[in-house]
Amino acid sequence: MPTPIPRSLFLTGFMGSGKSTVGPALARAVGLPFVDLDHKIEQGAHQSIPLIFEAHGEAYFRQLETSVLTAQCAGPAAVVALGGGTLLSTENRAQVHKAGQLIYLEASLETIWARMDKQSRPLLRGKPEPDASVQALFAAREPGYRSAELRVSTDGQSVEAIVDAILKEISPCVA
Repeated sequence: MPTPIPRSLFLTGFMGSGKSTVGPALARAVGLPFVDLDHKIEQGAHQSIPLIFEAHGEAYFRQLETSVLTAQCAGPAAVVALGGGTLLSTENRAQVHKAGQLIYLEASLETIWARMDKQSRPLLRGKPEPDASVQALFAAREPGYRSAELRVSTDGQSVEAIVDAILKEISPCVA
């Protein structure tokens, strides 16, 4: 059993970058629980994220997101997959940086587009030009992603290779 890392590891990146896939493998490797922030929001709201957006709008969802993130940051260390837009909020960015290390799972727009289920993404529903919408969302969110202490490309990489790359960088930084 690996020795747990004393601080949380937060995975950020655009939708389809690999946060929910890499997160559980990274959590096993460092001996921490895995938390998917979007799933925690859904559990607390008793609704899926698309339904939250439909019933209450994005602003309400972002309030829930900040509330759930605040509770997570105050709790025990974990590997946390953030939602793709979590870091739009400077408050959320500050919380993450205080509670642990931020890791940007970087993927090209081509990779993201290939991995993405366009129908399940509330911010893309009903958009006449989803390619342009993805590019605009990515551009708006990228400054938050780039605030990460560590950047790891996920293009063409296996989960194991991504976890290995992260482990090589975090071990001396977080212990």
